[in-house]
Amino acid sequence: MKAVLLACAAATLAGCTPSFDGGPASASNAWSTDTEKAWTALATSLPGRWTSTTASNKTITVSYRLVSNGSALVETFTTASGKETLSVYHRSGRELMLTHYCAQGNQARLKATEARDDRVVFDFLDATNVSDEQGVMHRLSFALRGDGFDQTSVYAKAKGERDSTTLRFVRAAPE
Repeated sequence: MKAVLLACAAATLAGCTPSFDGGPASASNAWSTDTEKAWTALATSLPGRWTSTTASNKTITVSYRLVSNGSALVETFTTASGKETLSVYHRSGRELMLTHYCAQGNQARLKATEARDDRVVFDFLDATNVSDEQGVMHRLSFALRGDGFDQTSVYAKAKGERDSTTLRFVRAAPE
């Protein structure tokens, strides 16, 4: 899997477009997965406003809305310090994609490598506008629950360090 990710990232950085055949998922074809159930779960479960309370008792707010005739899901994420990021989720044939517009100023693209109606995992494909001192989103996962969802983000930092955060979101009270 790591070799596939690195090969795709290297090909993209070299100006080539990685090829994804859209066939059934297998160990030899890690990018191909049928995402219909996962997309439906995200598009029907997530729209609205959600909150999570951190260990330091700070509130993080995230909101989701469908745009472009239901073909894209926009996430607006506001940190406890007030910084805002934007992520856009969309289908591309049988694939499920994510572009994360980070508050650090870079833009990471991720692709679903695991897609079910209760769990979706996105892994790094490539990124633009990255400087050496910035962290870049390399993985984002959702675990959907009846009363909300858990979201785990993994950022790659300088010197190969990884920073992982899991937030437990519940639907916010109406304003």
